[in-house]
Formats: sequence, C-alpha cells, structure tokens
Amino acid sequence: MSRFPLTFSSRTKYAVKEAGVDYFVLLGDDIEILTPGWKVEIEEEFASIAADSNMPHGLACVAFRDQAFPVFPTFPVLHRRHIEVFGFLLPQEFVNQHGDPFLFEIYRRYGASRFAPTAQLRNKVGHSYPSPQ
Repeated sequence: MSRFPLTFSSRTKYAVKEAGVDYFVLLGDDIEILTPGWKVEIEEEFASIAADSNMPHGLACVAFRDQAFPVFPTFPVLHRRHIEVFGFLLPQEFVNQHGDPFLFEIYRRYGASRFAPTAQLRNKVGHSYPSPQ
C-alpha cells in the first residue's frame, strides 16, 4: 500500500523547491474545475487571510467548494510556505485519506482557513451527478 505523503508530499516538495511553485492544490485526475478565474480568487483569499489574521502571507489554507460536499474542505490549496515551515505536506500517518480536512483544520485554529467564495469543482468519478440534458 502506498502512503499518501510519499507520493503527493514528494511531488509537492519538488514543485516548491525545484520548480518554484507558489501555490498547490491536492487534486485527482477526475476533478473538473468549474469556475473561470479561480486562481486569482484563491490568491486574493490568501492575501485577505494574511491581512485579517496577521499571519505571514502563505500560512493559510483555502478550499474549493466541492459540488458534492460544499461545506467540507475536500480540495485544499496551500502555499509554498507550508512546505518551508513544516518540511512536508502531511504527517506519515495519513494514507491517501483525511489529509484535506486535517490541513484545513490546522490553519482554521489560527483563523487562517477559508472556503473560496465562488471557486467550485466537481469530482467526475468519485460522486454521482445528474446527466446533462
């Protein structure tokens, strides 16, 4: 059984340290982002959280609104600062599940997590949706 942090965590570290990525989101290949301009919205939320919480910019978590679970943080966006501070994405105990709400909760305790106001997505394989007419 592969452990979640050894796949996403190593890829995330590479993206941050080698490729210079500032923001990253945990998505599968069955996710469809529905909101045009979502990246700008997410970046603005990070700036707003920093201003409101007095936390350094990037020490925050912004979650998409999942059509299947609109009030559950299933797809968090994090900043490179998360890796710079913690050195990893998630503790090794996480095995491909429960990482999303864990990350959201870490930052929520400091007033530094929010749902994006309008940025929505849907999981095309993992959930059932009505067929388009």
